[in-house]
Amino acid sequence: MNTTQTEQEESSLLPLSRIFNSPGSKVLDFLLSNQNFDYSESDIAKLTNVSSRTIQRILPFLLEEKLVRRTRKSGKAFMYEANLESPRIQALLDYIKSSRKQILQQNF
Repeated sequence: MNTTQTEQEESSLLPLSRIFNSPGSKVLDFLLSNQNFDYSESDIAKLTNVSSRTIQRILPFLLEEKLVRRTRKSGKAFMYEANLESPRIQALLDYIKSSRKQILQQNF
């Protein structure tokens, strides 16, 4: 498997990032794909390959829009997760599910 094919497969797993190609969409893709856990700013930065400074700028906006919520504090760090009670997050989850289904159908 070559690098381009691997990158395409990875991007197909992140439907929002594939369409919108922004750090915010990467963060939302990550949090929606990992709903069973909460993450600190530094964890999100490392796991999404988005700089810590960018994460610090994005999270307040996502919190204000009620797309993300703080779950708890671990030491000095706040922990974050997707706000699954948000109708917009539910719509994004529907979009992600639909996108993954279409990709699977195209590959088989």
